Amino acid sequence: MTDFDRITLLTMKFVNGTISSAEQEELDLWLNASEKNRRRFETRIREDATIEGLALLKEGDEAREADRSKIEYADREEAKVIPLRKSNWRVYTAAAAVLLLIVGGLVFMVARRPASTGTQVAAVSKTDLPPGSNRAILTLADHSSIVLDSAKNGRIASQGSTKVEKQAAGLLAYVNTAASGPVTFNSVTTPPGGQYTLILADGTKVWLDAASTLRFPTAFPGNDRTVELTGQAYLEVAKDPLKPFRVKVNDLTVAVLGTHFNVMAYPGEPVKTTLLEGSVRVSNKGQQVLLIPGQQAQFGDSRLKVIDVADLDEAVAWKNGLFQFNDADIETVMASLSRWYGVEVKYEGDKKPYRLSAVIRKDNYASDVLAALSSSGYHFKIAGKTIIVLP
Repeated sequence: MTDFDRITLLTMKFVNGTISSAEQEELDLWLNASEKNRRRFETRIREDATIEGLALLKEGDEAREADRSKIEYADREEAKVIPLRKSNWRVYTAAAAVLLLIVGGLVFMVARRPASTGTQVAAVSKTDLPPGSNRAILTLADHSSIVLDSAKNGRIASQGSTKVEKQAAGLLAYVNTAASGPVTFNSVTTPPGGQYTLILADGTKVWLDAASTLRFPTAFPGNDRTVELTGQAYLEVAKDPLKPFRVKVNDLTVAVLGTHFNVMAYPGEPVKTTLLEGSVRVSNKGQQVLLIPGQQAQFGDSRLKVIDVADLDEAVAWKNGLFQFNDADIETVMASLSRWYGVEVKYEGDKKPYRLSAVIRKDNYASDVLAALSSSGYHFKIAGKTIIVLP
């Protein structure tokens, strides 16, 4: 087997996750031999994974295997053994998963930044932060509270004619047993680092993101269905043309009959309503817009505007277990990480103007996410429950 074929084989095994320890050491040696090798490896991984994703959708494994044969092997006269820092492998692992999210990969990361002359990536401290999980608190009409993540499955409360059931980890359902009866209000609050899914009494399904609260009636006997939201939620509204469904965010109202949409309404950030299916009307003090699928309404600085071609994948990535950033600034990225890992964020030194684009699985520990983001030019440090962004 030629050197070219051997490196091709090792790269394939690395991408597939089947590489052995001895083979990993062999690949390490080749990567350490020159900066040119490392650049070719990272570029090749990104190209290979993109083709693999397309191949899964179009032509299967033949397209992927054919393209892998294009890997170039560095000239031996350039070889110079340089120790490889272990922390670098997190970045290589991140690069390896472009589009492999389809089959359980770790990260897709492309950071737009000025060309760098250095090759080192800032190490993340050994202190680590686990990802968020299904955690929430249910507050009943009498103001008593139930910690949902520790509650057993089954009926956990009754509210008038409605049974409140924890049906599975992360899923709470309201089952109405009568056509009429007293209506009370409950709320579900997710802490930073928490998420939860609810099925309301009318069948509407709500995915609640971290650091969010949904206040809602326990039944909908009248001609109106109104809930109140702080934070972020994705809703699949049960169709009922006689009962419009409304989501209130302070003075903003999103009115629908039956549709799929996402509302992001964290304090201090513009309210964003993104429509995936159906139609919604967004209104605020005389201003109103009617959205069609693919559009997004943004409300900020007392102005309501429409984005005609919204990035739907980015808007609902959180619901699908992903961080997704498209040309985002560091503050936007860190706000998402802060909510999911339940930490504070501090900045030391001058903030850099780099923009980041990334798709990262949310079930990763914080250090893995930060190691991937380090390739953007930012450095990070974890200190207890704080992420420090370094210049």
